Amino acid sequence: GIRDYKVTGVQTCALPISLSVSELALQADDAFLDYQTEPTFYLTSILHDLHLTMYASLFLGRWQEALGAADRMWAMATPELVRNSWPFMAAILDSLSAMRSHVFVRFGQWQALVDMPPPAHPELFPVRAAMHAYSRGVALAALGRLASAEAEQERFAAKCADVPEGMV
Repeated sequence: GIRDYKVTGVQTCALPISLSVSELALQADDAFLDYQTEPTFYLTSILHDLHLTMYASLFLGRWQEALGAADRMWAMATPELVRNSWPFMAAILDSLSAMRSHVFVRFGQWQALVDMPPPAHPELFPVRAAMHAYSRGVALAALGRLASAEAEQERFAAKCADVPEGMV
């Protein structure tokens, strides 16, 4: 089906095709969201489609598309939704929304990463918190601020320790 081709497109580096198919899947997802306003398990499929859109866009050098998909994942993973989700679903929401940091790293948005505040609710979003520390450390190192980068590396290690075993 369409989802299989999307994944295969990413795996075989047929990235423009994968991105096009992901965009079609997101159109179907948006139609579903217009109909179904309450979160359902289908949300994981929508997040998967957004993740593949982001991933293909990263490799194709498409900043706006990558950031748009990442921002949508971030916005969908609300504290209320994570708080009221089964643990495996909360882990999916946190992990996929945390990928937003990769977009900024991939496109060298160093100062934006340094200026970015830590994510709210680190107790609900431990992967987001860890990825924030990781991406800030990379940004600080890229800017030549090595002492600050090393401090951020220590914060990253501490945030990684906060990620529950079942989420790894």
